Amino acid sequence: MKKFYNLFLGLFVMVLLPLTISAQITITTSDVEGAMINTEWLSVSDSLSGTHDLGTASSSAQSWNFSSIPLAPTANRDTIKYLSAAGHLRAEEFPDADICTEVSLSQSIGGGYTMTYTITFYSGATSDGGYLLGGVTRMQISPPPPPGFPYPADTTILMKFRQMGFPLPLTLGTTHHRIDTMTSPDGEVDITEKWWDVNGFGSMVFPGGTTKQVIRLVYDEIETNIDEDNKITVDPKERSIIFYALDLTSIEFEVDTTYTGGPTTVKSYDYDVKTGVVGVKEVAGVIPESFELSQNYPNPFNPTTKFEFQIAQEEFVTLKVYDMLGREVATLMNQQLHPATYQASWDASTMPSGMYVYRLTAGNFVQTRKMLLTK
Repeated sequence: MKKFYNLFLGLFVMVLLPLTISAQITITTSDVEGAMINTEWLSVSDSLSGTHDLGTASSSAQSWNFSSIPLAPTANRDTIKYLSAAGHLRAEEFPDADICTEVSLSQSIGGGYTMTYTITFYSGATSDGGYLLGGVTRMQISPPPPPGFPYPADTTILMKFRQMGFPLPLTLGTTHHRIDTMTSPDGEVDITEKWWDVNGFGSMVFPGGTTKQVIRLVYDEIETNIDEDNKITVDPKERSIIFYALDLTSIEFEVDTTYTGGPTTVKSYDYDVKTGVVGVKEVAGVIPESFELSQNYPNPFNPTTKFEFQIAQEEFVTLKVYDMLGREVATLMNQQLHPATYQASWDASTMPSGMYVYRLTAGNFVQTRKMLLTK
């Protein structure tokens, strides 16, 4: 009986294994929004020595193992927070934006004054692609300076453009070509011609040892710059092989422009992986028996408040804030969560005083509560 069981188990694994390895993925707009909103990512880039097999164009499943790539302490590392676009600096100027990144820097300029720079970039995912939509830079002086001060008290510079980061949906066999143009305030023009070819799929072991199903892209670009004196500079063509997982974990390798497949010398790599959720943390304790959204605290609040909610079973969860006209002003959670109790926070420093509504949706469960912002 034991021999028969082992034989049956072996045949079962042999049948399932090809199905697992050959699983193809398709990355859609909802995947991008679910993976990015209110998340923190680590981006590591560095040169890379040796020869590496980056696969080939194929309709059959392949496998890659990049667990040995050293994420050296000397590598370039950036931590990036992708926030819900609603409620941020001049967000109304970017109605197609879902996501933003925002950085503030302050410095003393003498005389008891402080200069604060706020830089916000907006992105959005539509049915045909993920786009960088533009940015806003704001410079503020505090306390407000007197007339004749060498710097204005409050200056805002707005730039709008539409640069495609990747086409959607991303699935085996799709190709895309696009030319994007961006004009800076001083009249300088950047033109980028881009090509994407999704020509492979399979299983990958990423740096750190995590295994995920991925798709393989060949990405080419040529950049042309026209400066304010109409001088034209055309940069050499660049080629990258990019692997994306469904949760947008990715690794990109810069290669020679003649490369098509197989082992090759890689010039550099860029590895991006999600490291956490912004403003949301899991609270230790027993697994909840029911779904529940608690009243925020403090309430009334100024300008920050916290929410606690319970998830009784694994579901795709959203936690959103609305004004009294029903307009969405913040997305605090938008992803799959396992059963646990969670705590989220909201900074409403850019919002006007008044009553707001926050709503938790988890599968078929929906609960709404009110809160009061006082300034």
